[in-house]
Amino acid sequence: MHRRLHDAVGRFSDEEYRELTRKDLTTYQNILADKKFLFGDKVTTADCSVFGHLAAGLYLDQHCHPVYLLKSHQFVPLRQYVERVRDTLFGGKFAM
Repeated sequence: MHRRLHDAVGRFSDEEYRELTRKDLTTYQNILADKKFLFGDKVTTADCSVFGHLAAGLYLDQHCHPVYLLKSHQFVPLRQYVERVRDTLFGGKFAM
């Protein structure tokens, strides 16, 4: 598994991987800015894609650096965004 990850993502040191993750999350948050969703007031397929990636870490209780970073104080707006997308798409029917 570790080898396949390196082949798919690249051979980065742990520190490089952490920095790439931080940059990715910061980019999502910067694109979101003060908007409800990535491109305005309506959910798009881009929101669904980003939601899938971020929700997997948040809701499946994974223990890894990207999830710890996402749960940090720095990315509160991004977590709120995930909750907005979840509530808009699934309402009270979202289940794990």
